[in-house]
Amino acid sequence: MRSIVYTAMSRHSAFAKELVCAHVFHLGSVPLNPFMMFGYFLYDMVDRDQVRSANAMVISAVNEVWSYGPIANGCLQEILQAQREGKVVRYFNVASRIEDIREIEIDELVFESIELRDAFLASR
Repeated sequence: MRSIVYTAMSRHSAFAKELVCAHVFHLGSVPLNPFMMFGYFLYDMVDRDQVRSANAMVISAVNEVWSYGPIANGCLQEILQAQREGKVVRYFNVASRIEDIREIEIDELVFESIELRDAFLASR
C-alpha cells in the first residue's frame, strides 16, 4: 500500500463513503473516512467538537488528504490543516462507480458557497 489517506467529504456526498473508500484502495492506498469512523458526528451522542478534534488528530496521522465532491466548511478546514502540515492534498469528483471517479484540477473544484471558495483561494 502506498499511503494512508484521509478522505474529506461533505455530508452531501456521504452516500458514497463506501465507494470512496473502495476508490482509495483501488489506487493502492488505505482510506480513513470520517463517515465510516464516526458516522455523522456520532449522531450527536457526543459533542461535535470532540468529533472535529478526533478528525484533526486523524489528519495529523495520515500521509495525504483526498477531497471528494463539493467542498463544505468542514472539508475546507481539513484541507487547510493538511496544507499547514505539508501533506499532499488531492481532489476528486464523486460518482456512482469507481471507474467514473477521477482526479480534478483546482479550477474544477465545486464549493458549497462562494465564501468557502474565496477562503480557499485566499489560502493558496
